[in-house]
Amino acid sequence: MRVWYPRLSSAEEVARLREWVGEGIELFGGEPGPSDYEVLVDGWPNAERLEASSVLRSVIVPFTGVPPETLTLLRQRPRLSLHNIHHSGPETAEMALALMFAVCKRIVPMDRLLRKGEWSPRWDDAQSLRLEGKRALVLGYGGIGRRIAKACVALGMKVTAMRNRPELGADAPVSVVSFQNLAEALACAEVLHIALPLTPRTEGMIGERELAALPKGTILINVARAKIVDERPLFEALASGHLGGAGLDVWYRYPKPGERVSPSDYPFETLDNVVLSPHRGGSSTEVESHRFEHIAKLLRQAEQGEAMENRIDRKWGIDQAALTWPTNSTSAFSATSLYARIGSEGRLFSANRRRGSLSCVLQISTA
Repeated sequence: MRVWYPRLSSAEEVARLREWVGEGIELFGGEPGPSDYEVLVDGWPNAERLEASSVLRSVIVPFTGVPPETLTLLRQRPRLSLHNIHHSGPETAEMALALMFAVCKRIVPMDRLLRKGEWSPRWDDAQSLRLEGKRALVLGYGGIGRRIAKACVALGMKVTAMRNRPELGADAPVSVVSFQNLAEALACAEVLHIALPLTPRTEGMIGERELAALPKGTILINVARAKIVDERPLFEALASGHLGGAGLDVWYRYPKPGERVSPSDYPFETLDNVVLSPHRGGSSTEVESHRFEHIAKLLRQAEQGEAMENRIDRKWGIDQAALTWPTNSTSAFSATSLYARIGSEGRLFSANRRRGSLSCVLQISTA
């Protein structure tokens, strides 16, 4: 089996990945690539790469999530399967927790003051928030969300998680609900963790109305994708004090290599209740080894004729496992669960409900 990884340009990296994949797989890194290849490892493939090989059958995105432009190209080529990897889940969950602690304990502003010899915050109890007993809402209960929820439970927090398939349950004592219950869950959240993929359904899921539904003083942590939360309402909720604080590792504007650029159209950097991080939640000294390990696992599955894991549903932009019906569920085909699952991310659910299209959803789901 021939594999092309265009962005794997150094001979050292190619050699490292070859050690992981073992024999039976021909690996090509950099450009130009081979004339024919069965698997393309590329997060941002262009049309030329997708058409150059007549034997191409699979595309692996070598990171978490799938760029919208890649989804668009793959939707136009249904013969190709699309997969991604989840190699940096532990690092990303750890970043969410680090941001939560930094915001709730106001570590960054306290550090700045003490560097100037200022000790007054030591006697100001209002400068720190106790997490034990607080209500945490985790949007998304995949590998990252599950780790976040588990850690919050260990801190003594009361945790609710939202997932596409709530009937699969959660690790006790986490309670899990569908996105149909978003408004109700937001109204109780004192800490909101966002751990969802960015898809057409989740973009803008947390807008002005949803932010207003949060209790005053709620802490918001986003290690997923910035555009899940509307930019202007988020800034205004933080500036007004409605949100108690935010830890943000993902942004609305990114630089080109070597460029210095503000991460938003709004001056988040002027807000003392925000901790800013330059999208490094998936970083660690070990993360590249884990990336190669996860890619190699998929390649070995393909080479051995097995079904490759982490197949992306190109319509919804998420792992197909999150949309698959459980075969042993006697209640899976109730109108409520069907409707909640197909319209699982808030805006789509409410829009379909207003249009009275439940019968259409049922027809699509059972086809």
